[in-house]
Amino acid sequence: MATDNIIGDTIIKIMNLEEIPDAEKQKYTKIFKSFPDIKDDDIALTYASYVPYAKLRTYEADGKIIKTVIVLGLFFYELFDDEEREAVVAHELGHYIHRKNRSISEAKELSDKFYELESYYKRRDSEEKVVITYTDEEKHRIKELQDIHNAYEFYADDKAIKSGYGEQILSSLEKIAEKHYNRLSRMSKESVKARIERLKQMNNRGF
Repeated sequence: MATDNIIGDTIIKIMNLEEIPDAEKQKYTKIFKSFPDIKDDDIALTYASYVPYAKLRTYEADGKIIKTVIVLGLFFYELFDDEEREAVVAHELGHYIHRKNRSISEAKELSDKFYELESYYKRRDSEEKVVITYTDEEKHRIKELQDIHNAYEFYADDKAIKSGYGEQILSSLEKIAEKHYNRLSRMSKESVKARIERLKQMNNRGF
């Protein structure tokens, strides 16, 4: 365990991440308590100015997870109020639960699908002055992959909702869509739209 911690700390330094101060961590204590199957030392809360919002990163070696970090970025601190920040952390913990319940190979397969989807979108984005025409087969595959990514985000949203942050996760997404939508990848743009629509419907029925 001690060796794992040393490796994990080294990863944080290599990735130019900063562990957030203990006083800041205390703000999220109640969120972690709403995830009883997550131990306090399972996840490091870090900050990186080059990350726009919040992101979960898992580092593996020899077939096992050696460090999981939630990276809090600029949008996280600039855009969101305290409750929205708590909601975003709860969402990222939802991603952690999702990954924890799957094997390394399953997680890699999911990551490969997201990479494939981004490659389709980047092909179009990189040809700004040329209209890219997708075949029917490609369109079907793009929709299939985007639906998988949306479901991945929906799962984490549901965990945030279960923790009592339905309205806050919705308002945080609306702020991103209003102020920083163009800075998102195409895959993230599509999922943000789908998530907002879904959360609005759930809000209308009452979270």
